[in-house]
Amino acid sequence: MRYLKIILIGIFAVAVAVQAAGGAAALVGQKSKTGGYTYSDVIQIRFLRDCSESANQVVCECVLTRLQGEYSEKEFTERDANLRKGYRDSEFTSFVSRAVEECDAEFAETAPALSEEQARAYVDSILKVRTKKEFIKECVPSFKEVHGSSGANKICGCVYAQLVRDTARIVQAVMDNSIMAENQLWALDFVLDCMPDKMTPEIKKFFIDRMNQMGLPKSMGQCIVNGIAQEYSMKTFLSSLLKNENTLESAFMMMGTKCALEKMQ
Repeated sequence: MRYLKIILIGIFAVAVAVQAAGGAAALVGQKSKTGGYTYSDVIQIRFLRDCSESANQVVCECVLTRLQGEYSEKEFTERDANLRKGYRDSEFTSFVSRAVEECDAEFAETAPALSEEQARAYVDSILKVRTKKEFIKECVPSFKEVHGSSGANKICGCVYAQLVRDTARIVQAVMDNSIMAENQLWALDFVLDCMPDKMTPEIKKFFIDRMNQMGLPKSMGQCIVNGIAQEYSMKTFLSSLLKNENTLESAFMMMGTKCALEKMQ
């Protein structure tokens, strides 16, 4: 189901960003056979979040697709960072401007305006496609590795309840975008609200095992994870990561240095 895909966003910060601690190269999109690139979830979500503050999200997704067809993740992040600092890149800005014009034109041709009644009927049809039991069954595998069976069931049940309870926000999103895009950013609020406040033993084990697979001793991983758990709640940690994809790497480096120094004493 389309709307189920948004739930995957809830674990991208853990499943993908952990790799950042092992090196930026792990996050760089690999060139595909079609000549395009695939950006990491963090980069895509940050772009869509920032873009959709002042533009239609469907147009933003269209522009992102064009960017991934032209620039690798490394090229994009470097050019984007320079643009944020005020450095003008005529080639890059011209490409983005042209992409916006083309995507605006496509949206105007293909996206009919929806009334609130039409949008509400569309949302109702989506939410009624699966029962709560079916929804949770499809959702749990996405969270099970990180949160364990019990934690995954709890999160998925919470997300379902919020989607059903707060349909007004979903209806507005449909009206704003004319269609239900696959990366609806409003879903992040639902997912974050359903995350456990503190790191559970399952989450800690996931982090420690991943770092151990990268060559870090489990004792060091345990020290780092305990330090992170003391500094952040899960919600504030994931929220910070959404605002700045360097949060995880910085936090792990800081804690890693602290743990290394303590071990030397």
